[in-house]
Order: sequence, then structure tokens, then C-alpha cells
Amino acid sequence: MPRKRRRVLAVMARYYARKTSCGFRSASNVSWLALRARDVGIFPKLLGVIAALTGVAPIEWIPDINLILALGAKLVVIPLLLGFAWWLVPKPVKARLEEEAKGAPVPWGFLGLVAAVFVAAIAVDTWFDFTYPGKDAGTPSIQPFLERFE
Repeated sequence: MPRKRRRVLAVMARYYARKTSCGFRSASNVSWLALRARDVGIFPKLLGVIAALTGVAPIEWIPDINLILALGAKLVVIPLLLGFAWWLVPKPVKARLEEEAKGAPVPWGFLGLVAAVFVAAIAVDTWFDFTYPGKDAGTPSIQPFLERFE
């Protein structure tokens, strides 16, 4: 690869990494401030919590559920819940939260809380994997491929 092309790729990678990290920091700050703000209201906060719990819930362990339905719940329902929750926040409050979030440090407590929820979800899913092997929604989908190797 020519030296000039590598240089361009390195500059582009740094630009997108910086842009992504700033967007992540701003979004996590807005989420943290929205959870703590009294004027946001309880209903948007509950919708956000329900969306987070839906994201980490082991829904594929419900008996006789379709794997596509389980994945669709995570890919469609969660963004809809979060979008509806943000839509319910009044516009002046949204503007204030976004302004407060600019340039603020990363809310490590909030990220720790999110990480703890994900670790708990992984622990529950792993427990189900070992307690009931082969009973999740993904097993019937991959069973024909597994039988070829046996």
C-alpha cells in the first residue's frame, strides 16, 4: 500500500474515532442527565428502563419462541421504546439537557451501572445455557449444521 494512502487512512480513522467518541460521550451524558432530571417525568424514565431491560433480557429462552422474533424484539422494539421516551421529553428540557451535556466528562457511574446490568444479563444467559442445554430458540436453527459435524 502506498505511503500516501496509509496516511489518508490513518487520518480518516482518527477523525471517525474522535467523532464517535464525542457522540458517545454526549449521548451518555444526555442519558445520565435525563435520568437525574426531575422535569423529565417518570414515564420517559420508565420507558428507558424497560428498553434497557428488554435489551439484556434472555428473551430467546422463552419456550417455543421464534429466533427471528427474539432478534426482532431487540432490533425494533428497543429503538422504538427509546425514541418514544425521548419524544415524550418536552423540547425545552431536551435543549437544556443537550446543552448541559456538551463538554461534560464521561459519567463513569452511569457507564458502571450499564456494565453491571450487562454482566448480570450475561450471567443469567450463561446460567440458562448450562442448566438447560439445547433448549434456547437458536438451537433448532443451528441443529442441522451441528448434526453434520457429529
